[in-house]
Amino acid sequence: MGHTARILTLLLCSVLLLPATAIANGRMEAKISIETEIRHPVPSAPPIPDDGITLVIALDKGEDVLSFHPHEAATALSSLASSAVAEGLTTYSRDASDAVPALASSWIQSTDGLMWIFTLRTGICFSDGTPITSHSVIDSWLNLLAPGNPNSSYSSFLDSVVGVKAYRTGTGETSGVGFRALDDTHLLISLKYPASYLPMLLASPGFAVVHPAILKDNNLAGTYSSGPFILKSQDKYGYTLVRNPQHQIADTPGYDILRLDIRGPGIAVYEDYKNGKIHWSQVYIPEPWLTGGDVFMAPQYSTDFFYFSTQEEPYADPRVRRALLSLLDAKVIRSLKPLIATKSLVPFSTAAFPSSAVTADERRTQALSLLAEAGYGDSGKSLPEIVMAVHRGSQTQQTAEYIADTWARELGITVILDTVPLSVYATHPENSPYEFATLTWIGDFPAPQAFLSLWLSDSSYNLGKYADKEYDALVSLANKATDEEERSRFLSQAEQRLLDQGAVYPLTHGFSVNFVNTRLLSGWEANALDIHPWRYLTPAR
Repeated sequence: MGHTARILTLLLCSVLLLPATAIANGRMEAKISIETEIRHPVPSAPPIPDDGITLVIALDKGEDVLSFHPHEAATALSSLASSAVAEGLTTYSRDASDAVPALASSWIQSTDGLMWIFTLRTGICFSDGTPITSHSVIDSWLNLLAPGNPNSSYSSFLDSVVGVKAYRTGTGETSGVGFRALDDTHLLISLKYPASYLPMLLASPGFAVVHPAILKDNNLAGTYSSGPFILKSQDKYGYTLVRNPQHQIADTPGYDILRLDIRGPGIAVYEDYKNGKIHWSQVYIPEPWLTGGDVFMAPQYSTDFFYFSTQEEPYADPRVRRALLSLLDAKVIRSLKPLIATKSLVPFSTAAFPSSAVTADERRTQALSLLAEAGYGDSGKSLPEIVMAVHRGSQTQQTAEYIADTWARELGITVILDTVPLSVYATHPENSPYEFATLTWIGDFPAPQAFLSLWLSDSSYNLGKYADKEYDALVSLANKATDEEERSRFLSQAEQRLLDQGAVYPLTHGFSVNFVNTRLLSGWEANALDIHPWRYLTPAR
């Protein structure tokens, strides 16, 4: 990446006010906090162990709680942490472009794409020696899918599986779900429609295999592991993990200890990085302080966007949503978020948010006309106050302030802008008290469904509480299509419907920025998903 990458990184950091670290089946952008109940013993040893080869990663300190339970992993940082202690049938290739074997050694699919058989590795165990079988996989997934499970936000990503939707919504039984253990090492998955992305989907920590004890007590997450590490302890500085002796890579070169340091930006992070005490930092380090190829920047399969909560009036009416959004000056928005500005929700999509009028007077006329159609304005009802949310550390703070100011000035309404932890409104969006909010969504598999599934009326993670029969029908037609061109056309039409209705307002597609000391750490590779599997990370030689 060299010189160009460093210049772009400096530009990005200065314009977008980094740092903000970058939710799985998606990962939300968030910072984390350890100012929470300590679930594990506080060690008496120094924060950085000296009894093995240690990998130290600096993670941004914040207010959202880091979780080692893969089914709770709503943020990118929790996905990173939980992937260390929980693994699924598949994992990501080194560049995260494909799925490779993990707990499964291989898989095959039928010619119509509706049946998949995964073969598990022989003799695999959890960290305590409990065998991992095809039954273990099914138990983990059924627990995730269980109706009423508060950690089932991403369960609808498995709706391609026969019976999953009925079971997770409480209208079906486990016996109707398309998971079948043929024996201890062979698992059959039956689909309603082809999903070629299934192996990539199953690589997400959200579908990792969890120890039976954790299924009964979430507080044990990390202490029993199906992944390469085991959570040993937590202290006020972060977390210490040790290698899982039962894992398939236990006897391969790598790290004995993983240290996740929770840090804020500043000179101390740079000094520790410079002195080799930090190998990989997601905490911002000013570019002029660095030398060599330490800055890794890559286009990311992600989108920053605002979205409405569409369940209740007046924002259930698409004319009201479109009216408010039509007041926004796209040029101003782009000036606040200038890199990779976009009109689409899905990266590389041909769908586009409708263009707004050029002048302020034209935009106001367009907005007032739409509001009048919906029964609001001078000759109708008054719009109520609107409460917006932006999370602390967000790169969209300035944009949110511009939007709030524009709506208040042009429409004379009260706009309240709350800056809160992301978890307040995004972990369980069905409980969000906000009418308008911002989010960065990172797809965990390279398909439009990684984004469009969020707005299905029966989605388990329906961000905007959105329900539109035409949108649902278009996504359904895409899922059932056997021709790739036809599938792409339906997905594009669905996205365009979402944008035309003003349910979502895309801002930019993202970049990931990491600081990696490649003189100490080998196997780390920048990629579009910003996922870096543990199995490839080794001490540089």
